[in-house]
Amino acid sequence: MQFCLKGWAGNTVAFAMIFGFVAAIQILQPSALAQTATTGSINGTVVDSTGAVVPNATVTVKDQATGATLNLTTNAEGRFIAPYLKPDTFNVSATAPGLQSVTTTVLVLTGQQSAVNVTVTSTASTQTVQVSVNDAQLIDTQTSNTTTTFTTQQFQNLPAPGGDITTIAYTVPGVVVGAGTQGFGSIVSDGLPGLSNLVIINGSDYSISLYNIANSGSSNLTIGQQEIAQASVVQNGYSVQYGRQAGIIETYATKSGSNRLHGLAQWDYNSAGLNANDFFNNQAGIPRSKAVSSQYAAQIGGPILHDKLFFFADTEGIRYIQPTTGFVNLPSKALQASVLANPNITAAEVWREHPITQPEKRLAPARRKAVSTPHS
Repeated sequence: MQFCLKGWAGNTVAFAMIFGFVAAIQILQPSALAQTATTGSINGTVVDSTGAVVPNATVTVKDQATGATLNLTTNAEGRFIAPYLKPDTFNVSATAPGLQSVTTTVLVLTGQQSAVNVTVTSTASTQTVQVSVNDAQLIDTQTSNTTTTFTTQQFQNLPAPGGDITTIAYTVPGVVVGAGTQGFGSIVSDGLPGLSNLVIINGSDYSISLYNIANSGSSNLTIGQQEIAQASVVQNGYSVQYGRQAGIIETYATKSGSNRLHGLAQWDYNSAGLNANDFFNNQAGIPRSKAVSSQYAAQIGGPILHDKLFFFADTEGIRYIQPTTGFVNLPSKALQASVLANPNITAAEVWREHPITQPEKRLAPARRKAVSTPHS
């Protein structure tokens, strides 16, 4: 059985379908696009002491570093969402007529949603509730992504050979060093080759398009370890803000200025005297090769106008000295004397007269005469 609507009825149904589709997009948009690859979000519900939701409550989200403030209003269900927040520490509080909440401190992680439930009471004090990253849930129930996030301190404490920031992926379960036919790139996640990985820095893709490799470190002319504020490694990244690649997605957010003057100075030194010799070199009696590495970093940031304008400057570099072995051709004493005795002789003439090009000149005088005498 088939139904066919024509005229006014058909137009009404089509309009209703389009209107419903647009309404669904508007309803789902805040939660679906609450964060990007390098930003996070805070969402939650405001309730009173009895557990009842509080609609039309004013929620204040304030960045501790820059003082940037975002004011929100809860909906009819008492819910709120603060989208597109940079990875940082925020103070969250709520007020309603005759009601007030304590201040909750939340660490926003890159690419993740932080859930916070705020309770307002009539006798709220100025107490601050600290919510640290260690209290965050191990499984992200907001999305289907498997995300491992690194704070500034965690990132700086991890070893990074040569300042290569991409090596943090090796700390994630399922990630191994690729070799052989795994494809270009050394990072392999759950059997997917390096060609399937993606690196995002401050929202922009950073990979060599031909091989999809992101070279990093001081020797590869890109940002180093000390310039990162937060980082994350995303697996199963099927959310809309990722896409494009099926392997791991490494996202990085760089440091910036704040209301507090802060800086950093670092120098890493390594030489042959601090390292053991190779096993096979010891077996063959070969001494340790002399190699000296000096890697440095310095940065400073602070306010220009309080809560308005900030500055941040950073530099990193490496100076590496390593001897090499090669062959050098030096002129013999006879050639040196010949050149000094004939300063106007050309290179072509030297080559023609050299014993290498004249075999008979390498023989003894008696045999040279025999070779040059024709047979009768």
